[in-house]
Amino acid sequence: MYDLSEAETLIRYVLEDFAGVKRWQQWSDETVQLSQDQIFKLQEVLDRLCKGEPYQYILGKQLFAGQWFEVNGNVLIPRPETEELFQLVVEWCKKRSFAPDTIIDHCTGSGCLAVSLKKAFPNARVMGTDVSEKALDVAKKNAKALNAPVEFIQVDLLKPDVAQHLPESVDVIVSNPPYVLLSEAKAMHVNVLKYEPHIALFVPYEDPLIFYRRILEISVNTLNQKGLMAFEINPLYYSELKELFSKFFLVELLKDLSGKNRFLFATKQTK
Repeated sequence: MYDLSEAETLIRYVLEDFAGVKRWQQWSDETVQLSQDQIFKLQEVLDRLCKGEPYQYILGKQLFAGQWFEVNGNVLIPRPETEELFQLVVEWCKKRSFAPDTIIDHCTGSGCLAVSLKKAFPNARVMGTDVSEKALDVAKKNAKALNAPVEFIQVDLLKPDVAQHLPESVDVIVSNPPYVLLSEAKAMHVNVLKYEPHIALFVPYEDPLIFYRRILEISVNTLNQKGLMAFEINPLYYSELKELFSKFFLVELLKDLSGKNRFLFATKQTK
């Protein structure tokens, strides 16, 4: 399940997070005496890891943009690529001295994007949407814990009445929607497939563009002239997505740190 290097790293995290054994103690010659309770706890954590449960769910939190976010099996674990999306959006706005008044994060999950954007733009009205009530419960907890007043609403983007629940004018729209086909499931790691919420991973009807198309339909007339739509995308479908959004917007594809076409930015004006 894990290679040797990954396993060693996980063990070091477990020792520090659940037994209080600091990294410097692990590397030193010092002998650390563990209590019986600590040993039982470590065994419990290791058993869960061996079954494939993601460490972030066991720990109950994940670091994102310098803040700790609560996570559980009702939300996806925030990925480094999504943090890249957040950073790129902030950079885009700052480069243009653009202070958004209204921001929407569709498919918000844990709320990591919405909350982080609220922290970056404290004067903006920030809204997060999700179809999952349980995911929104997690997002609300994170917003409260991080003192970020974000509005969260439960909506099904695939239903026809979505627009009536959203602002008529928006400056920034971000989303990391489901984009994995069920046919791709067999290639996925067991800890993702078995433990992370399928509703946040897989698209219905084997249509990888369905949520992007729907968000485009909802937003094409509400995005302000100077505004931005920013998405995390499946690199396999970057050309189809570029073609879709280019009918209405100027489109820019951005690569992630691994060199894959991972982000799509759409605007109504020149760069």
